[in-house]
Amino acid sequence: MEFLAHVYYGNTLRDWVIALAMMLGSVLLARALYWVLGVWALQKARKTKTKLDDQMVHVLQGPVLLFVALVGSRLSLMRLHFSDEVQRALGTVFSMLLSLSIAWLVTRAYRAFHESVLIPAAARSETSFDDQILPVLRSGITLVIWTLGLIIGLNNAGVNVGALLAGMGLGGLAFALAAQDTIANIFGGLTIFVQQPFKIGDLIIFDGRTGRVREIGLRSTRLEDFTTAHAIYVPNSQFTKSLIVNVSADPGHWAPRTYRIAPDTSAAKVAQAIALIREAISAHPDVDKHNCRLNTFDNHTIELYTEFHVRSFGDRWRVITEVHLAIMRVFEQHSIRFALP
Repeated sequence: MEFLAHVYYGNTLRDWVIALAMMLGSVLLARALYWVLGVWALQKARKTKTKLDDQMVHVLQGPVLLFVALVGSRLSLMRLHFSDEVQRALGTVFSMLLSLSIAWLVTRAYRAFHESVLIPAAARSETSFDDQILPVLRSGITLVIWTLGLIIGLNNAGVNVGALLAGMGLGGLAFALAAQDTIANIFGGLTIFVQQPFKIGDLIIFDGRTGRVREIGLRSTRLEDFTTAHAIYVPNSQFTKSLIVNVSADPGHWAPRTYRIAPDTSAAKVAQAIALIREAISAHPDVDKHNCRLNTFDNHTIELYTEFHVRSFGDRWRVITEVHLAIMRVFEQHSIRFALP
């Protein structure tokens, strides 16, 4: 067994074998804890009424495996003798990885709390304010956690974070210029949040497309195309540059129509047609407002411009069809002819 006493890179072969065995043991221990959390602890959590503990068990699996593997690897390397520069480098790497693993754990724990507690609570509330603020809150808290994890990791590694930030003046200016679109989108998201031109669930017309708002994020807003149901991601800064039509701001729907009748219709018949149109529209129970006027006439047609308001946006097609059929029937009954093409 004398070969175990041979020195390789400042350490005997025996020390290298023990260190590697400890490292392997830490990985096996991490896998065992991963299995315990995934099987035994998850079965216990499923017996409770709340789903938060189920989510937390799932959240802990990955970070616990990484944490145990890191600690075991660090302890195994501490048995070995390296130069001061290598020791400092290993300490820096370990401190950074440990801080980032903790940030990963906290982020996953918050997301589990967000999805298991905050989102159901927002769904039970009657207001849409909490639905709108939750995506922004999730993104903001995630950004804060990772930023703190990075700063703490650098500080524990011996980096002077204050001097580093102070020396980033010119670099920060260059970064701000490069990230001006992102900053504009963030300010656009804050504008949407404060002014609320629309909220989650609203149907809007933007840039010639109609879509329903599904999520308002810190950088972009996700719309669902009204025709295809495809997801449309719009940078928030675009909403501050273009016109937005909030269809849901009016729960109903205005239906403008032009009825063209024959040009040889007498003035009395035109007046009767206007009265019949108004009567047919007002008789419909799902219409609450309407207008009708003689718009124009020439040698080819007499145009009667009409608009009526359907109480419910979802019923618009049915109501428009029923109103058109009612007008056609009364025109047939009173021998009022539509104009030929």
